[in-house]
Amino acid sequence: MTLVVFSEANTDDENGDADLLGLTRAALKAGLPVVRVASEAAAEGPLVGVDVPRGAWGVRFGTILSADAYAAFHAQAAALGVRLLNSVDAHLDALEFDRTVARLEGLTPKTRVVREVAEVAAAVEALGLPLFVKGSVASRKWYGWKACVAETAEEAEVLTAKLLKLSLHARQKVMLRQVAPLRRSGTEYERFPIAREYRLYALDGDVLASGYYWPFGDPFGPPTPDD
Repeated sequence: MTLVVFSEANTDDENGDADLLGLTRAALKAGLPVVRVASEAAAEGPLVGVDVPRGAWGVRFGTILSADAYAAFHAQAAALGVRLLNSVDAHLDALEFDRTVARLEGLTPKTRVVREVAEVAAAVEALGLPLFVKGSVASRKWYGWKACVAETAEEAEVLTAKLLKLSLHARQKVMLRQVAPLRRSGTEYERFPIAREYRLYALDGDVLASGYYWPFGDPFGPPTPDD
């Protein structure tokens, strides 16, 4: 199976996003066809004149696209004969947590989805405190503990109001989640306590890869079968 990589990275720019450059250079080293594409903010129209193997699979490296932009890019790739690994619905399921959280009951902390500040009080009453407050797409943990953890109902309302204004993070949906008792390393990153967190990458029910969430190694070592 041929895999085509569509990447926003400029491999000649050493000052670019390190993760994006690393992924793109790894694809090139592996001999995969790499097509440079513009970010959504700098989009220059449909993909035309791009020479890629028809019938190939495709993956995109870069910034988070809006739902409409991903649908348009998916159609453009299909016109080239390339099938992206995620359909439009699968892309939204993976990106917008509110779409799938109900299916994960028992596997993830209890969560309430709110769409306006007036709904926060009922969520706090149902879940208790403290609460991890994140957008449906992303959290603000890079800004520190207080940017995403509410110790009071008032703090939950303030954090929710901020997220509802951030379309990239929330898309008008905020997740209030019970704080999980994760194993902590005793260190902090940008004032956020580091816990043992991994990301798993799956395709058609098979786990293809996993990686430590934070930008350095797991201080406890690789996960064991008991983990």
